[in-house]
Amino acid sequence: MRLFAALLILTAAAPATARRPILLESHVGDPPQDTRFYVEFLARAMGDKELLASVELGRLIEQRVSWDPGAAVSSTELNQLVLEGRRQFIEGQFAQSITTLQRARRRLLGATALVASDQNLRNALHTTLLFLANGLMRSNQEDQATLQVSEVIRSFPDRELSLVQYSPTLVKFYKKVRRDLDRQARGSITVNTRPAGCLVFVNERYVGLSPTRVPDLYPGRYRVYIQRPQQRGRLHSVTVDGNDAALDVDFQLDRVLRTREFVGFRFPDVKTMEREEVAHAASVARAVDAPLALVVGFRQHQGRRVLMGMVVSKDTARPVRTGMVALEPAAPSAATLRRLGEFLLLGKEGNGLIMPGETQPVVPAAGGGTSAITVLKWVGLGLSIATLAAGITLWALDGHGTCDASLPGDRCKESYNTLAPGIGLTATGAALAVGTGVLFWLDARAPRKERSALTVSPAVARGGGLVTARWTF
Repeated sequence: MRLFAALLILTAAAPATARRPILLESHVGDPPQDTRFYVEFLARAMGDKELLASVELGRLIEQRVSWDPGAAVSSTELNQLVLEGRRQFIEGQFAQSITTLQRARRRLLGATALVASDQNLRNALHTTLLFLANGLMRSNQEDQATLQVSEVIRSFPDRELSLVQYSPTLVKFYKKVRRDLDRQARGSITVNTRPAGCLVFVNERYVGLSPTRVPDLYPGRYRVYIQRPQQRGRLHSVTVDGNDAALDVDFQLDRVLRTREFVGFRFPDVKTMEREEVAHAASVARAVDAPLALVVGFRQHQGRRVLMGMVVSKDTARPVRTGMVALEPAAPSAATLRRLGEFLLLGKEGNGLIMPGETQPVVPAAGGGTSAITVLKWVGLGLSIATLAAGITLWALDGHGTCDASLPGDRCKESYNTLAPGIGLTATGAALAVGTGVLFWLDARAPRKERSALTVSPAVARGGGLVTARWTF
């Protein structure tokens, strides 16, 4: 409740234009299998209604920054879908044709990276849009047909329709839409990238290497796809309304940003992550107007796997604070994960957190655990007393007879020779006494939370809960 109240205060105090903090994941390669469990638990612990995360954040990034150019799909399957929609139209099944061709359009535009690299699929998109427009006209949906033909003219400005391939009605309608577009002012798109030299595609049409200017564009919304020869980028939306539009793309961000399988960054290696992570987090925060970016991921710290959280300011593009919780040798407790959430959002430190530079985590003495030093000091005291007593006894027995003399003048033929072991045990007992005294002194000075302890606590784990026991020195 305290965390939730603090979040409400933080939100109320922020400017009206500021959005909620965003939660981004950061991984090297593919995310580990337990990623979803820990990230979702941490989001709930921080108050998922006060954070922008997961699907909601992904949608906002796709609206304001860029979106995924689509996964690899079967070009054969796409072509067959287009041919099926075309066949249905020719046979007069206009309703079925519209449904099939709309599905084909969605799938083709959802695979921009593939369509941009395959001219046959671009031709399939051209066919899909025109037959879809024709079907919509036959179904008295002229406004929707106009949108499809306008898309064809923007995407394929150098193509004309042939009466050999298309019906006179569609060709006449196409020319009408084009005349209407010709009456409107045209514009351009100037594309700059960092680094320069990226391949630029506008509506899946290759237009050159960046920086480049694409002139004489009909008004409307355009898809701009950026890539390098061996690296995929992302899709950007640019609206042309008769003016010169400009698009600046950070390709280093494009190539690592993800919004489909998770929301965050997928770096190719650790060095790239360390070099770019903070700057990219700040860039995304600025793009969605979030005050802070909370970046979480799995790292190695002192040979131990940890869940790391870092807060980045959108204004300074620098880390505000960083904290971690150990995932090994045992899963962290639910309370520890909540403390990490409180630390990231509010800066409130707590037990179980690892700060940068620390060699080991601070472990709370939960459940009244018994201090290891306390146990050792009392064991040492008992051993030192017993050893001293044995040593002094043997020292005292040295030279005395081994039997009782019953008559005056009688002598035992043998006597004890225990001087050496007596001295040895006495010295050992004295050393134990000194060591025990040191343990008493250390235990008296050690703060309660830093004392070694036997800790028994509940922990969260995939699929349910468990109990962990840990003896810490």
